[in-house]
Amino acid sequence: NVSKAADVLTYPSAGNISGTVGSAYAEIVVPNINGVASQSQHIISSFTASEGVPLFIEQANEKLALYDGTSRDGAVLTFGNTLQKVASSWDGSVSNVTLNGANTALAFDGDLNLGANLGIGGPVTGGVNAIQIFGTIRNLRIYPVALSSGQLVGMTT
Repeated sequence: NVSKAADVLTYPSAGNISGTVGSAYAEIVVPNINGVASQSQHIISSFTASEGVPLFIEQANEKLALYDGTSRDGAVLTFGNTLQKVASSWDGSVSNVTLNGANTALAFDGDLNLGANLGIGGPVTGGVNAIQIFGTIRNLRIYPVALSSGQLVGMTT
């Protein structure tokens, strides 16, 4: 038998991302969903138990989302070998998730409540409802400002 550990990079959150204002961008290829509706695939995450997730795939409805204590769902993703450009922003009481030029404005509770560490490609410690992304992430960017919905659309088109 051969087993492979999850490919998840971990960085300290301090100095790399703010839970109150910021933006994230990535290009992803997700060949398939893992089939477990209660789980979510994390692209950028500090999730350990109740901490925020700037960018993830909500499995139950196959949508791009942001988590600030409540799941904020955007557009439905396409699974297969298609490159998809995804982004999110958060500031004040507004957040956005953008998929391939389609932006969804959402509520925001004011803080992602990020933990001490940031996981790229999966949650920092795992958990019942959080798993690594089943695919590829490239050209990841984290911004210290909340980009406008127009800027997110321009980046992801």
